[in-house]
Amino acid sequence: MDDNGKLLPGKKFRGDFAKAVKAYTDYRLEAVANADKTRVVMGNSDTDPKIVEQMLADIKAAGFKDIIHLQLGPTITTHCGRNTIGLAFKENRGSL
Repeated sequence: MDDNGKLLPGKKFRGDFAKAVKAYTDYRLEAVANADKTRVVMGNSDTDPKIVEQMLADIKAAGFKDIIHLQLGPTITTHCGRNTIGLAFKENRGSL
């Protein structure tokens, strides 16, 4: 998401799904080095539980204190498909 709230495509991850999810998770966690580690939201849609568990373990290892895991609903699944995943966290940008 850009500074104006517009969703933009990011990097594409290809190949074996489990490896692509690992690469995506690592990329997202490294992309914002100054993330607020208080809370992270991870959502997924009809994803293999083993892949979800690995993703949650990687998020925990990154130092996030409160991990909110959401099962994405039928609207997201219908429009985006099975295995839709996403991470959301607040970026520390200093004082306003």
